[in-house]
Amino acid sequence: MLPGCGCAFIAVVTSALIAVVVIAVFLLIQWIAQSPAPAPTMPAQTPLKTSPTSTPATTPNPTITTRPTNTPVIAPDPAITARPTAPHSSGIAVISASRDHPWQNSLGMKFVPVPGTSVLFAIWDTRVQDFQLFVTETGYQITSEMWSHGKSIVQRKEGATWAQPGFTQKPTNPVVGVDWDGANEFCSWLTKREHASKALPAELHYRLPTDAEWSVAVGLDHEGGATPEDKSGKITGVYPWGTKWPPPRGAGNYAGKEAANRIQFAWASDYEDSWIFTSPVGSFDANKYGLYDMGGNVWQWCEDWYGSTKDSRVLRGGSWDDIVETRDQQLLSSYRGHVSFIGRVAGILPPGELGNAADNIGFRCVVSADDSP
Repeated sequence: MLPGCGCAFIAVVTSALIAVVVIAVFLLIQWIAQSPAPAPTMPAQTPLKTSPTSTPATTPNPTITTRPTNTPVIAPDPAITARPTAPHSSGIAVISASRDHPWQNSLGMKFVPVPGTSVLFAIWDTRVQDFQLFVTETGYQITSEMWSHGKSIVQRKEGATWAQPGFTQKPTNPVVGVDWDGANEFCSWLTKREHASKALPAELHYRLPTDAEWSVAVGLDHEGGATPEDKSGKITGVYPWGTKWPPPRGAGNYAGKEAANRIQFAWASDYEDSWIFTSPVGSFDANKYGLYDMGGNVWQWCEDWYGSTKDSRVLRGGSWDDIVETRDQQLLSSYRGHVSFIGRVAGILPPGELGNAADNIGFRCVVSADDSP
């Protein structure tokens, strides 16, 4: 081999290798530059915390519902929706109701909340068809004699009962001739019946409203007095239909001109409605809470004793035979009746007479989560 050829060959090979390395590094740099950057890691989002036991106020459920305790929902406005609720440990059995969406029980009785109370009020008096089912299933007998306000005096009505009070009663008319004990027996029966069928949560029950609850439901508050007797008639100028006197047409089922041949002095009244005796529930306008017949149609039993002597129970609301022209005091929202008041008017029942049934007395129920007073 000629001197110098080996060195020349090595130089050529070295130059080639350097060129290859340079090209490889260039390509590697280009590949790295064009590769996408990894996405940044984001922290996990924390969900909004909401009440696990409340229901949407905008879409109240008028039926009994059950739901797991971890269901997030929006709390309702208590002025719009109210309900008695079972304790959370019981499976969250809940009744939801509003004025526009009453809760309906197995008998078709409808109930709505009344702000200021913790109960649901039946929107109307207990009907003949409701009480008929109670009697059919239990054979219950009312032992009190039926009393009737005749043309001038209160008198016994021979052979009269809640089923035949002396005038025609249709299924949707309010039942009459039921004494206080009978009204409570109905509430107890209905509670047991619906507990057995699971139509009513076990923690809830039916009962009569208290006198104080009834006052709130008719639109009264801040009444002074220790007993219903003390409070009776103390708020003047306020009636179930408003503050106008005499009552406007359609205010309720009272004794007006239509009852002229039935009740003394009714002919003198300027007021007139279409019903001489009871009217079907819901025949007149409801009040602001969605309750019907809070004035007129039938007197309604309450839980309470009338006075401190505890010799008679409270009646509220007036009835179909209260004469508009002469009984403005009895038509006041704050007026309390009681059984012996009927007898004292006639002078034939001794003070303290208990348990009497009359053709102008009925009752309405409430659904409660607390113990009966």
